[in-house]
Amino acid sequence: MICIDEALKSNHIKCTVNAQAGFEEDRKINPANRTKKILVVGGGPAGLEAARVAALRGHRVFLYEKNSRLGGQLLLAAKPPHKEEIWCLIDYLLAQIKRYGVTIRLGCKITADLVRKENPDAVILATGALPVMPAEITIEEGNVLFPGDILSETIEAGQTVVIIGGGLVGIETAEFLATNERQVSVIEIMDRICADMPIFARDDLIRRVRKLRVNILTETKVDKIIKNTISLRKNGQQQIIQADTVIIATGSKANRKLSEELEGIVPELYSVGDCQKPRKILEAIHEGFRVGNEV
Repeated sequence: MICIDEALKSNHIKCTVNAQAGFEEDRKINPANRTKKILVVGGGPAGLEAARVAALRGHRVFLYEKNSRLGGQLLLAAKPPHKEEIWCLIDYLLAQIKRYGVTIRLGCKITADLVRKENPDAVILATGALPVMPAEITIEEGNVLFPGDILSETIEAGQTVVIIGGGLVGIETAEFLATNERQVSVIEIMDRICADMPIFARDDLIRRVRKLRVNILTETKVDKIIKNTISLRKNGQQQIIQADTVIIATGSKANRKLSEELEGIVPELYSVGDCQKPRKILEAIHEGFRVGNEV
């Protein structure tokens, strides 16, 4: 879908999973001039691709992931309906890093002290992003969650759910919940939902959630959440709705904590993917490829 969307906009054709597609002459992978010890921190798409390319070039690569599984946000992105093909990308990246001898260390939260101890030539940070709680909404009390809590299935939503934020993540979370027989409403401050999606994929997703009878409120602002009560304004009118669970899907911010701690500690320090700036899988893969090919 992204390839088609880029072509329609007369942009350079890009592939989400193959950073070389359309750039074959400019993005050749060449052997490294000198073998380096490289630490990659974070096992999401950017970290996995950076590790793959760096190892393919002949570097000694050590991949650290704080969780018990590799995949990062891909594990969540694969959960909504019609996103099952993302598992193929996960399987491919895992097979590749094993093929090229990347040392994998799971359940290991890396610190500046650990980096000093490992003494790498370069560190590639792929530590992702953190969800943002909108400052303009007053939350006094309530069962407030984030999409990751739901898609990881670590927390179960109640029967009635209100999702604040109608971008890609919010709407896919709505589809996931509605498919699992929840009554879902989505509140979006803008005049349309899924504004951050390619047009064809956007139209398909909107048709599906409407068929699932997801209640969509656009041009609507949430003022306050108190327990199970959400106070909102639409067309200048104050409204009150009830929900067992409220999910905040209003975006994320780059996780730069480790980057700041490591400044000046290692000879080479790079940031890729969402810890540089929250975006999509395409940008994560392409940045991972670029840095893995440069380091």
